[in-house]
Amino acid sequence: MNSELQIRVRTAVMIGLVMLAFLIPGYWLPFIPLLLFFVITYLSTLEKSRALSRRLPKLSNRGPALASILLVLPMLYFIPKGWFVRGIPAKSMRVAAPIIAPRLIAAYVIVLVSVYFIWILAAALSKGVEQLPFSVFEVFIVLSSTVPLAALITLFYGIPDGFYWVLLAIFTPWISDTFSYFVGSLFGRRKMAGKISAKKTWEGTLGGIVGTWIFYLLYFTLLLGPKLKMSVWLSIVLAIAVGLVMSLISTAGDLFASAIKRWCRIKDFGSILPGHGGLTDRFDSMSWTMPAVLILALLLHNFL
Repeated sequence: MNSELQIRVRTAVMIGLVMLAFLIPGYWLPFIPLLLFFVITYLSTLEKSRALSRRLPKLSNRGPALASILLVLPMLYFIPKGWFVRGIPAKSMRVAAPIIAPRLIAAYVIVLVSVYFIWILAAALSKGVEQLPFSVFEVFIVLSSTVPLAALITLFYGIPDGFYWVLLAIFTPWISDTFSYFVGSLFGRRKMAGKISAKKTWEGTLGGIVGTWIFYLLYFTLLLGPKLKMSVWLSIVLAIAVGLVMSLISTAGDLFASAIKRWCRIKDFGSILPGHGGLTDRFDSMSWTMPAVLILALLLHNFL
């Protein structure tokens, strides 16, 4: 094992241990992992702002980072009394997905639209229309950070057994990326998107899909399927179909982040995680899988 891979593996183990330290208590106390993701969201937004400011020097750094936290706080007001610490009580499971989840999503959307209309208008009035492109980029930065955080809050407090859905959203990109990395390193020949990511190959992407299928087959048949009262065969079919889509969504999130880095002319968003770069480099795909898993959970809970 070369030194670079050793550093990468050690950092991955460290990240895994920290995540588990916050996620495991989340089964009983969902606000604990939520606190961790507030910190990740703030720091990740700061990384993206600093990266984009290399091409857009007038871009605000701390403004979007602070906004990424403040914009989702109103959602907490719509979490029913007594749910914030321990999550959805068993007696309220049936009303969570059809009633509470839409309220949380609506609260986020209304605040987002209202704040950004005022944000862009105020910037244009105070600094002139030349500020408009920078305001649009600031909106994009915060949107890319708050959507996954809002989805996380909705999964924990608006979806029955939300803890298991959150785990699915977190582990999907990690497993897909890991299989993709090793299969691509060993067998990768055909470049997938050479103008965006030099290391992405079709062989690696296929490896990521296969790894995700293995994980989903186990996860759906042993955990989610029984909780949703699905038959084993339906769980298997769903695992194969959803596993393919989620792996591709994870890959798309990774490519999107790579495109931003290439445009900003940087290798990584940060250096806080040796061998991986910044928090954004590690959690970029999760920003796509978290809202995708929320959509999946809402569909299954409302139509099954």
